[in-house]
Amino acid sequence: MPRVAILLCVFAATALADDNAPRLTPIGPVEFKGEIGGPNDVSGAAVAGDFRVVVSDESPTVEVMRKIEGGYEVAYTLPLGPPDMEIDIEAVAADGATVYVSGSHNRIRNIGQKGGGGVGSVDDKPSRAQVFQFTLGDDGKPGEVKTTSLRDVLKNHKVLGPFAVQASKENGIDIEGLAFKAGRLYFGFRGPVLRDNWVPVLNCTFADPAGTANVGYINLDGRGVRDLVAVADGFLVLAGPMGDGDASTRLYHWDGKDGLAPENPGKTTLLAEFPKAPKSAGKLEGVAVLKQSGTEYELLVVSDGPKNGAPTRWLLRR
Repeated sequence: MPRVAILLCVFAATALADDNAPRLTPIGPVEFKGEIGGPNDVSGAAVAGDFRVVVSDESPTVEVMRKIEGGYEVAYTLPLGPPDMEIDIEAVAADGATVYVSGSHNRIRNIGQKGGGGVGSVDDKPSRAQVFQFTLGDDGKPGEVKTTSLRDVLKNHKVLGPFAVQASKENGIDIEGLAFKAGRLYFGFRGPVLRDNWVPVLNCTFADPAGTANVGYINLDGRGVRDLVAVADGFLVLAGPMGDGDASTRLYHWDGKDGLAPENPGKTTLLAEFPKAPKSAGKLEGVAVLKQSGTEYELLVVSDGPKNGAPTRWLLRR
């Protein structure tokens, strides 16, 4: 059986609970042509007008892709730093032609063979604590790159501050989702996952993160945010395990309000769950909305592991 057919069979989503539940079904694979930095570590994708933007957590570059028959091809590669810079790009979002890219803002601990044996110390990586903004021209060419950071916001926050010095896979800070809505950026956290399964989502403006930051909380049943994308009535949330566990990957709808607000708290609704896949299929890392019609969405989903993210289109019905 061809690899694409295997992937589609593995990821065939199931209805939740009963026949009236929402369904998630694969439409088919999408071809990504051209050289993608970190081709086996794709971490996110976004729709920027007529273009698609793809990022990897193992490359300090952004690929701008234009539509071709059957998929997309790389039109421009934008370096966000020197080749050896560890940005750990985990999320990308767009407001029309303006693109936003976020590093994980995390710290890491090496354990075992990767760290030379034993348990290593927690390493601070300031280069990971960056957020970038640039605008595409009519031909897709990226313009001037501007930068900011959430480092001080996280360090000084009364809840998030203690987690900012912990390793990401040990429930420390780890930004993996990014969306843009109504003039604000929304950063979804893979970690920390707090007591009773509450996960932070920080929103702010790009121009003034410290002066505009608000933190709300959503409940993903013990999972963290793997990606976040704006839709007409809120956000779709791709959720998976906080660390390296084997918890299932799910899609939720979030109305955009703080779930712990004392009055009129926000609501997060489970939409669909992906069956567990073999390691060869990688981990679902990014989701973008290609089309929306009412509560029906055509999604582009990419994975960390397979070549070029194994991009696939899905149909989601709420």
